[in-house]
Amino acid sequence: MPQPALPLNKYLSAQLPAVRENFPAGGGATGERKQYDGVLTGVSIVDDFKSLVSSYAKTLPEKPIAAHPSHPFPHFLTVLPKLPKELKSAQDVQQYLRQLPLAATAATLCALSGTEQGTDYASLSSNSRIDAAGYESDGGEEARLDEAGKSKADAGEKEAHGEEEGDAGKEAKVDVPGPSWGWRFNKSPLGSGEFLLIDEKNPEKVHLVVRTINSSAFSNEDWEEYVYEGPYHYNIKNKASWYHSRNCKASRRLGCRYFVFTDYQRWLFGVFSEDYSHLNITPILPYTASNPTVLESLVYWTRSAIGSEQGYKVNVKDVSGSQAPFDEKSGLARNGSVKKQSKGGVSLGAESDVSLMSA
Repeated sequence: MPQPALPLNKYLSAQLPAVRENFPAGGGATGERKQYDGVLTGVSIVDDFKSLVSSYAKTLPEKPIAAHPSHPFPHFLTVLPKLPKELKSAQDVQQYLRQLPLAATAATLCALSGTEQGTDYASLSSNSRIDAAGYESDGGEEARLDEAGKSKADAGEKEAHGEEEGDAGKEAKVDVPGPSWGWRFNKSPLGSGEFLLIDEKNPEKVHLVVRTINSSAFSNEDWEEYVYEGPYHYNIKNKASWYHSRNCKASRRLGCRYFVFTDYQRWLFGVFSEDYSHLNITPILPYTASNPTVLESLVYWTRSAIGSEQGYKVNVKDVSGSQAPFDEKSGLARNGSVKKQSKGGVSLGAESDVSLMSA
């Protein structure tokens, strides 16, 4: 049976559930960091991000909205008991992301697309599939679906993808008209875990990437240094500078300009200019955020990435007159001003401090 229609505003206004972290000490990378050969030259902060998201949330349908047959809204109280009790590894972080906020975002994108296109998801039975032309399927795709299921049988791969053991027994996805938004787990050339936002009917095009990290590799100070406004200066030993370079190269590699950077506890949203020379980033959003919540922010950012007219538009700001951060003599505070220097200057991390799970 189709999932009952759901009041979207109420659903997205919920905070993410808390989860305890218990990452083991160490575990960072020991490989050499290469010099940055990218094109990023400037960064600016989206100061009005919260008001933009809140304004967008007010435009969402007020009446309950039907879910896509293949992308039901996850109910957190039902999903949580199946997830790890605490975060001990990058795989745990990825599992929480996939099963909770990212699944909720995909369900919302699909439901909104259906509403905009006039597709009546509520009338589609779980026992009948509709093909791309809108006709009931004759079942000829069963063999392909079975083969796709077999390819995910390996338990280790399931863990890396954040899948539950019970996922293999789920019903095959229903093919309906219009886009079917979802996430594809991917690993970068250096081994980082990332989720790619795709239309499952056109999976080669990536619209946004969610880059994951764990808090043992990126401290509060690193997060605060990451959010600044000014010219971009690459410092091979500064973690914030390093991850700016990694996120830029990842976006260029995937051909998408929008990204999300998160360890589940903290969320940051970014978008590059068309030539990737300028980055707009938001202030850090904690998982406990409200007005707007992480879910509302994810929906706003992903809708922006897929071309919504109400989405965010890149602002290439002239930051050439600001002091360059990440140099060898000064650090950078969250508001863009230079921090008081410590004896050793900026927070310089040994190469082994930076986890390649997010490089």
